[in-house]
Amino acid sequence: MSSLSVSSISSDIVRLTRDLVILLKYKPEILRHISIIKTNIFLIEKVIGDNVSLKNNNENPIKLESNLAILKSYLAKLRQQLRDVSKRGCGIGENNTRNLVWYSLKSCFNSRLLTGIIVNLGYKDPIIFLQRAYDSFARKINIMLKRSMLKVNVILVCNFVNPKNLNIDLKTFATRNNVIDSGSNLQGWYQTNVFDKLRTKLEAFQEEGSGFALSEILHLKVNISSYVPIRGGASTYIKVPHFIALKRAVINVKNNDPFCFLWSVTAALYPVHKDGDRISSYPHFDTVLNRGNIQFPIKLSDIKKFEKLNNLAINLYCVTKKRVVPFMLSTNHDVNGPTINLLVLSSNNSNINGISQSSKRNPNYHFTWIKNMSALLSSQLSKRGHKKFFCNICLNHFSSDNLLQKHSVNCHKINRCSARVPRENEKYLEFTHYSYKESVPFAIYADMESILVKCENNGGGGENTRLYQKHIPFSVAFYLKCTYDDSLSQFSQYRGVDCISWFIKQLHSISIWANSIFDNPIPMETLSATQLADFQNATHCHICEKPFAEGEIRAKDHNHLTGKMRKSAHVSCNLNYQDSRIIPVVFHNLSGYDAHFIIRELATGIPGQIKLLPINKERYISFTKHVENTNIAFRFIDSFRFMSSSLEKLSSYLSNDKKTITRSFSLNEVQFNLLTRKGVFPYEYIDSWEKLNETELPPRNAFYSHLHNEDITENEYAHALNVWTSFSVQNLGQYSDLYLKTDVLLLADIFENFRKTCLQTYQLDPLHYYTAPGLAFDAMLKITGIRLELLTDIDQVLFIEKGIRGGVTQCTTRYAKANNKYMSEGYDPNLPTNYLMYFDVNSLYGRTMCESLPYGDFSFVDNFESLDILNHSDDSDIGYILESFPRVLLALDCTHVKIQSPGGAQAEQFRNRKGYFSMNIQAACDHNLKFRNIVARWPGATHDSTIFNNSMLKAVFEDGMGNHLILGDSGYPLIKYLITPLLNPTTPGENRFNEAQIRTRNVIERAFGVWKRRFPVLALGLRLQLPTVQDIIMATAILHNIAIVNNEPEVLVDEEVAQLIENVIPAENNNDIENESTRNELIHYFNRM
Repeated sequence: MSSLSVSSISSDIVRLTRDLVILLKYKPEILRHISIIKTNIFLIEKVIGDNVSLKNNNENPIKLESNLAILKSYLAKLRQQLRDVSKRGCGIGENNTRNLVWYSLKSCFNSRLLTGIIVNLGYKDPIIFLQRAYDSFARKINIMLKRSMLKVNVILVCNFVNPKNLNIDLKTFATRNNVIDSGSNLQGWYQTNVFDKLRTKLEAFQEEGSGFALSEILHLKVNISSYVPIRGGASTYIKVPHFIALKRAVINVKNNDPFCFLWSVTAALYPVHKDGDRISSYPHFDTVLNRGNIQFPIKLSDIKKFEKLNNLAINLYCVTKKRVVPFMLSTNHDVNGPTINLLVLSSNNSNINGISQSSKRNPNYHFTWIKNMSALLSSQLSKRGHKKFFCNICLNHFSSDNLLQKHSVNCHKINRCSARVPRENEKYLEFTHYSYKESVPFAIYADMESILVKCENNGGGGENTRLYQKHIPFSVAFYLKCTYDDSLSQFSQYRGVDCISWFIKQLHSISIWANSIFDNPIPMETLSATQLADFQNATHCHICEKPFAEGEIRAKDHNHLTGKMRKSAHVSCNLNYQDSRIIPVVFHNLSGYDAHFIIRELATGIPGQIKLLPINKERYISFTKHVENTNIAFRFIDSFRFMSSSLEKLSSYLSNDKKTITRSFSLNEVQFNLLTRKGVFPYEYIDSWEKLNETELPPRNAFYSHLHNEDITENEYAHALNVWTSFSVQNLGQYSDLYLKTDVLLLADIFENFRKTCLQTYQLDPLHYYTAPGLAFDAMLKITGIRLELLTDIDQVLFIEKGIRGGVTQCTTRYAKANNKYMSEGYDPNLPTNYLMYFDVNSLYGRTMCESLPYGDFSFVDNFESLDILNHSDDSDIGYILESFPRVLLALDCTHVKIQSPGGAQAEQFRNRKGYFSMNIQAACDHNLKFRNIVARWPGATHDSTIFNNSMLKAVFEDGMGNHLILGDSGYPLIKYLITPLLNPTTPGENRFNEAQIRTRNVIERAFGVWKRRFPVLALGLRLQLPTVQDIIMATAILHNIAIVNNEPEVLVDEEVAQLIENVIPAENNNDIENESTRNELIHYFNRM
């Protein structure tokens, strides 16, 4: 008795009760059964109250709750019947009786606010019943709305009569959960989400052609749950988790209203030094923020709207397993206002060890402001307390803000999520899948056929969609291939309405059978003298193919399924060299067709988890079903992703002597020859089950395909007639069985030969992989023995990504005209001979892959100016990946160094546009941040262009520096060797030119930042005489270069100094447009990219 579940017992009670209620007529027996039903209801409610469904995995809480509802329905019906019998017995005539009654239910789900049923006591028409049920529904909803927003779904429960056997079957029609709040139009909500949905489902059920007739409407079950949108502390203040509070990186404002989001944003805009958690420390948010008509607690979808209203960028982060990770990142990158980072807390992680069960199911959410991202995230990287600068998008860290700013330019354009680069111990990629050398023990090759029912009503598919056919599977076949023992291989086939269910049940049986084989390994055979000698004399492990160390213990590797000795192996290799317990299920064109019919039944038909490898929401590369209580999993893969051609064409490539599986199912050579030739099938002709019973092959025109817009040939039709006769086919159903069987056997032959070829060529079984690219990549790693180094620097990753080009490339002139003697007309011998040539160039990608490819030691170049990159040998052991701005030698800019007033009549010349005294320092640096030229003698009010025009650097370039260039900002004049950005780029080429110019020129900004971090006095200011100031500036510049040469690490400084370093005065625009020829050449270069 203990093995039975309460839910299954209650289901039996429901069936017995349903059969008895119809028979009861007299008061005593009605009273007796009312008492029995009450007892059963009491027992089920006790089970629910004791949470048995949560403690016992065999219990089905949904079924338990459903059975309780049905019993209460019958209780209400018997009570009504009892009243009717009593009235008739007293001689009282008919009077008004209630046709509807509400019963509340105990629910198995603690998150429910209320579960109940509206019992039908008199209505025969479900449409009328649903209309009348609204009043009862509305009364309960209005009461519950006083407590919170609601999520509500309903289930209509009816009994139907099966016309084939007159049995009564229970059918349910459910709606999805939908939200109701105090502002909802309840009647409209009910019409849309209950009445219309259920009516549509009832009509669809009746139109399926099952013939079921409605017997009675039992009840409408109503499930009401609390709905809590992501919200900020409407009634509950959530403390910051202790491990985050210790970092003092988050400001958590203690609010007693639903506006913690607004308080957090206000705290970010108006930071305070103390009492940051008090509302009184900040201005009221309505005085500083525009919230428009956004409702609070705020919805996630409204945050973007809030950003636009307030010119802000807001990033959301959350806590997962004590790690802070991105939750929702802003796409408002062009905002002029600040970027604000908020941490979203929930009651599920605010007090990790002390959350009640109810709070886990119905969490509260709260927004806090992250004031110091470095302090919050640094401990996730290491225990050292050095400050790091984090990118808000990818969460990678940098040692300085200048490096971060340079990185952010590309990251915001390329990344859309957090990007994790490999750690140092993960940065090498090499072949490790040695177990993939062993053949998969079991594989299943399968296919199905469908009836193509024509859709009479073309509507219902959307405005731009016309429903044409409905595909209903009617037949499934599969071949189970055992690699080590062919006697275990078998073919199975089934035709019927429930063919998909049959297939899933077969898979479940196979999983139990295969699991028993794996759980009972066969001991190793007794070794012969030859085998023992081979074991003792082995020098290499047969698994990893690496030599044994002297004196190393070796293992005897044997096949656990056959007991056969393989060869000698390392102990560790032997432990990891295990037979795969994943059984591949191979369909040809799984992603495009068969998966749609299998996935739903697979998810529910076999207990266990299902994992998807999706292309999008509707198509999957593969999906894997893990079978509960076994170590078996079924991986569904698409053979089309290994061999992208039709079965007919693939079969034609395979000689008959290799089609051993198909031959084993042929009685003679004639049948074999007929099976190995791909047949024809009237797919569109079979549009009903009745067509399968036809006893003659349809006429040739029935084989016409509207999909391919073609008919079959006379030879193909003659072949179909020959097959029909030779195999003594009795009806079209048998013909379809034979056609399907042929497809499955040919697929098995094709893929088994593909496996054999791969095992011979690469020593890898393709059934371990999802697609051909995965197999090819692993084969490359194995055969070459290469150890690929992965990029661990996010800037190196972005450097490569931003150089990726794609799409259609075309290089043409505006007009070209041929003139040669081969022209039939128009040839002019007096003009030069010209040809218009068309080249069909194939396999460019394959040819490129034959060339040498980079595999390791990636680093940014330190001495690029010494490289003759144009004459670099193509077969050199070292290669280079270049950014796309050519001929650049130096980047030029100015920066201000704060000084005290020099006094005298010339003092005001040193006051810059920011209002303080400074010297304007011009510097030119190379790609390695080394200063190549520096001028430290001009007052702060001097324009950048004036300094350059009077500098030695200009004189040197005027005398000639080849074709080398300097990059400057728009504050400098445009000269043939000094390239500035375009003020108003319009074309794609001009935009690419500007992007590359600014990105490449950014090196001087980084150099200034590193320089001032090494010598903070340059940022804080010098209170010395001008000659001494100039000497210090020059000396620190020289020391900076020495530090660069010696690879000295950057010095970390506090935030005050960092802010001063970033206080760079922007240069004024200079619209000099002379000497544009060089810039135009460069723009033309970028136009061609």
